[in-house]
Amino acid sequence: MSTVRISGSSIQNTSGEHIRSTVGGLVNWKQYRNATSQALSARSFYEMWKFTAEKLGDYDETYLLISAQIQGNNNASGDCGTYIEVNGQKSGAFNYTYSAWANTINHINGNDIFYAPKGDVQITMGWNCANTDSSNPFARWNNSGGQDDGRIRPYGSVIWVREFTMDPALHGSIQTGDFSYS
Repeated sequence: MSTVRISGSSIQNTSGEHIRSTVGGLVNWKQYRNATSQALSARSFYEMWKFTAEKLGDYDETYLLISAQIQGNNNASGDCGTYIEVNGQKSGAFNYTYSAWANTINHINGNDIFYAPKGDVQITMGWNCANTDSSNPFARWNNSGGQDDGRIRPYGSVIWVREFTMDPALHGSIQTGDFSYS
């Protein structure tokens, strides 16, 4: 029979060997960057960026915290709802600034928590429009560095995917103490 000690900061076996990272601790992170300039035509919905990330822990072990800073410019509309989707979980916590003026710099920014199984997860950045309208959050994604407007320097978009061990406050509670199992 073995005993496991669970405290507020770690999980150890009776020999004091570390079993899992600190509860709420960073397990893995990766930055995804896209600097390809692309004209965006008006559409009722569009998936502008899709990629796969690896999740190391299962549902009850870790969660993903995803943050984004998506760059665009020129003539945006307020009809769009921008989102990030992870394996079918869509979050509207990714909002964008917009202006109807030409040559303005617009951004989609935000962050949210996602729960997913261990393994590859599909991450999608896109938009949906209200009332079946056709629009876009901006006319150009990732300015091409002077080709579109000489006053705007080249820049790219970034999505950060961070994986943390489960925080009891976010996903139920973890009972502390000594537990025996065989």
